[in-house]
Amino acid sequence: MSLWNLRLRALLQQQFVVVAVALVVLGLIGGFATYTAHVEPGTTTEERVVSTWETTGGFDHSATVVEENPVFPVGSELADRSVYFARLAPVLDGRYVFGYRTVTGGGGELTAEIDLALVTRGSEGGTAEEGGDVLWETSRSLGETRTATLGPGESATVPFSVNVTAVEERRDRIADQLGTSTGTVRTIVQASVNVTGTVSGERVVDSRSHTLSLTLETDSYRVGSVAEPTHRTEITQPVTVPREYGPLRSVGGPVLVFVSVVGVVALSVGRSQERLTLTAAEREWLAYREDRSAFDEWITEFSVPQEVFDRPRAEAASLGDLVDFAIDTDSGVVESPDGSQYLVVNDEFLYTYTAPEPPESVERASIGDSVTDGIESDTDGETDETGVALGPFDTALGLDPDASDDGDGADGHTDDAGTAAGAETGNLAADDSEPKTN
Repeated sequence: MSLWNLRLRALLQQQFVVVAVALVVLGLIGGFATYTAHVEPGTTTEERVVSTWETTGGFDHSATVVEENPVFPVGSELADRSVYFARLAPVLDGRYVFGYRTVTGGGGELTAEIDLALVTRGSEGGTAEEGGDVLWETSRSLGETRTATLGPGESATVPFSVNVTAVEERRDRIADQLGTSTGTVRTIVQASVNVTGTVSGERVVDSRSHTLSLTLETDSYRVGSVAEPTHRTEITQPVTVPREYGPLRSVGGPVLVFVSVVGVVALSVGRSQERLTLTAAEREWLAYREDRSAFDEWITEFSVPQEVFDRPRAEAASLGDLVDFAIDTDSGVVESPDGSQYLVVNDEFLYTYTAPEPPESVERASIGDSVTDGIESDTDGETDETGVALGPFDTALGLDPDASDDGDGADGHTDDAGTAAGAETGNLAADDSEPKTN
């Protein structure tokens, strides 16, 4: 029988009410978790995207050849180039295109106010967009403000024209007037857009800004990227949705209910059928094993002289009592080779404790009597010279109550002088058994 089985049964018997209440509480918690996860999860409010719309803004540009040259005919148009020749085509013509479309959800109308300006600024430590310090800045409008009402998929176009040669001359005049050309001078075409309107029933107020850079060189000028950046906006509304739970509640709840019900039923059946109650033999065995484990460091196993068993005996009620006595008297506890008996030798007395048989052995005792009678007949009813019954420890050490003191030793041999060793031992034992008085 497992020692842990006995410990568990003893614990459940002693703490039956506590364990039962704990299982019921667990069941209630599991029931609440199961109910909220599967029966009535409740609702929660979350923001849900009801519409998505976006705007785009980009530039187209070109320059017309106005001076004779061997490559390009006069009047021909050079379009969407990254580099233009300043002498051949000094004027950059372009247009800014602003568009609006809906991606998901309902539509709506937007009103766009578009302003184009030519901005020239001097900065140090990088451009203004890069976080540099702006030293000076000038701005000139490239036309009147254009206002357009746009539906989904529609766009507004604003033309512009920049004389690059005139821009370069203006930059030189500013440097002369400032008396320095410190920093980096940059010229851009900047489009500023203010957007108002209604999309999917929601009021929209927003602003956009796009730029086209112009880099002036000795005989040419470069135009920056004309890619159309897209700005997407999501419109959300609060929506009430069923609450969702993770596996801890949706799965853990039913598991707790199952464990609680099974545990309570098992406890009730076990108690009603007295399966939790330990028998006297099981309680005695469990107490012995607990003491044996607790006092292991105080117990040693070795053989002792046979004369020890001729002393007056006292039987301890438990192994714990015997070890406590040994500690108090500064003695050691000796265990028999088969682990069935323990003793403490102190002065003229012998203190012993006989271990109980394991519960399974006790249950089989009546069945095995016929088999063990022949073996037990050698020790049953035997006593030593003091009249104390001999135990398993005495038999294991070879004590024989029928041994004679007429010259035969304990093992039937004599020493070289012809004197029986057993006789001397018997006489010594007899002397030791005499009670001493003060």
